[in-house]
Formats: sequence, structure tokens, C-alpha cells
Amino acid sequence: MDDPYGMNMKPSNAVQMNDYGPPELLVYAPLELPTLQPEEVRIKSIASAVNHTDLEIRMGHWPVRKRKPFPYVPGVEVVGEIAEVGASVRGLFPGDRVITMMQGLGGVRGERPGGYAELVTVAADSVAPIGSAIDPYVMAAIGLGGVTAYEGLRRIGSLAGKRILVSGAAGGVGSAAVAIAKAQGATVVGVVSRVEQSD
Repeated sequence: MDDPYGMNMKPSNAVQMNDYGPPELLVYAPLELPTLQPEEVRIKSIASAVNHTDLEIRMGHWPVRKRKPFPYVPGVEVVGEIAEVGASVRGLFPGDRVITMMQGLGGVRGERPGGYAELVTVAADSVAPIGSAIDPYVMAAIGLGGVTAYEGLRRIGSLAGKRILVSGAAGGVGSAAVAIAKAQGATVVGVVSRVEQSD
């Protein structure tokens, strides 16, 4: 069997694509996993959000920057439970719930198979633990959009007492920005493109 990621592998299943185009080209099929390295963890996926990046890549608008991009597993983030830890990993254990995003998962770099997989392999230092009381589906929905909003707002500095205008307030990044700004004491004015988005 071909080794698309250049590593010794074992099988799992993943949503993958072998060409660019409409959603119908996505297939759920076996895909070999890399051998777990000492500094890595393997995550049993619970949820992986569909981000704008994933759509643009699938449609071919943002091609994967690899000489042989296919098969390609989308998904630049994943929430799940650690299934396996590398021999050098400390402080993380099987069963721990974690989130990771970017880190070469999917995306235009495609360094690793993405988050649309049963099992996802990443560097241990790229995961963040999440409490068992947090709904993993809510965490996955917040994910990259939430981080994008937070980083954008962080550049403003303290938000307490400020009035913040959020354009695209009904979208993923915009709705996260509204919630974060309000939680930090700002008055928020949200701009949406359609009246029905204002609820």
C-alpha cells in the first residue's frame, strides 16, 4: 500500500478527498496512521468543526501545498480524548479530553492528516486539556473561530468600559467576538448583513 505521508503506518478511518470539488467527493474510507512518535499523542476524535479553510481547500480555491496532496484529510482542529501517548510524553494520559488546532493538521500545508478522522496524531505540546464538564461539541463549535476572535480583540487591550463594533456579528468569528467582548466588560454593537441574523 502507498504511504502518502512517508511514514510507517497502521490503519484507521477518515473523511478524505482525492481531488478538489463539491462535497460529494468526500469519502469515508480507511487511511493509514503514522507510527506514534515519542513526543506525540493519538486523539480519538469526538468532533471536528467545519471551518472556512476546509471549504476553500475542498473547492480547490486554496490548493494544498504538497507535491502529492492526495489523499487529503480535511480538518484543522479536533476535540477528543487521548487514546495513546508517546513514550516521552508527560502529564497527558489516555482518557484525557483535549483540543488542538492548526499545528499542520489539514490546512494548505497538509503536514498531517486533518481532524476529520477517527484517530488524529499530533505533537503532545500542541494540545490543551479541557475539563470533563465542558461539552465537547460546544468546544468544537467555538474552536478556531473563538481563537481568531480572541486574538483580534486582544490587540485592542483592555475592553472594560469600551464600545466595540463587531462586523459580521452573526458568523462564527463575529459571534465569538461579541461574547468575548461582553464578558470583558465592553458594550458591543453588532453589524449583520440581514435583519433575520439580528436575534
